[in-house]
Amino acid sequence: SFRGVVFRGEVLFGGTRFHNVADFREVIFKGQAVFEEAIFKDRATFWKAHFQDEANFESTTFGDEAVFSEVTLKGKTVFKRASFQSKVYFEGANFQNEANFERATFKGK
Repeated sequence: SFRGVVFRGEVLFGGTRFHNVADFREVIFKGQAVFEEAIFKDRATFWKAHFQDEANFESTTFGDEAVFSEVTLKGKTVFKRASFQSKVYFEGANFQNEANFERATFKGK
């Protein structure tokens, strides 16, 4: 669990495989956050997370629920070619810049 952590610089999770619940609730990303090509096999929770720079989820796979409720995304947000295999929640999400969902797939169960 990364709950409540503050990442001060660039964070690189690109290509990471998360086999258990990935808990990023209330995390603050001060630099660029890169999750490109990451695989979340279980639930991914970014509830109330703050992205102060770019958030890159390009080609990321969310195998179970993905929770982005009440998240703040100040920089460019990329979900290009992301795959959502189950439910995804964006209630109360605050996109303050460009959000790219080009060729993202939403299968929802």
